[in-house]
Amino acid sequence: MIVTILLAGLAVSSIIAYIFRQDKFSFYDAAIFAGLTILCDVLFSNQTGYTYYLIAAIFDVLILFGIMLSRPITELGVKLALLSMFSLSLNLIGSLFWELNIYQKFYELSFIAVYGIAIIEILIGSHDARNNKNNHHSNRVNHSFANWI
Repeated sequence: MIVTILLAGLAVSSIIAYIFRQDKFSFYDAAIFAGLTILCDVLFSNQTGYTYYLIAAIFDVLILFGIMLSRPITELGVKLALLSMFSLSLNLIGSLFWELNIYQKFYELSFIAVYGIAIIEILIGSHDARNNKNNHHSNRVNHSFANWI
């Protein structure tokens, strides 16, 4: 239930980011993250075991590629890509927990934190972009992360 509410929050925060951002490239990153996360949940939340964890990991990789292929690389994009990498590792850990019949609350609470952090980053980024509207390059990142592709 909480995860569903947070997924709705991802969608709403992306829309708010679109309304307030001067930098539409950051909105693209937010839309990729939120859209693919919600799509995975809607289409595959009824799956169990290895099937679920594999599909979730594939969606994490799709999010990473979607964000990393966008140009220019934005600060929000880097943060959401890092969250996707963390999510990918959580899905690998989740599959191990499932195989060993270990309590799944850690997995669920970790994703509540991931989605909460994503919502905060998307909304704070919107606020930062609005406050820095005179500096058109304020949300763009120029470092080696762009060279990982």
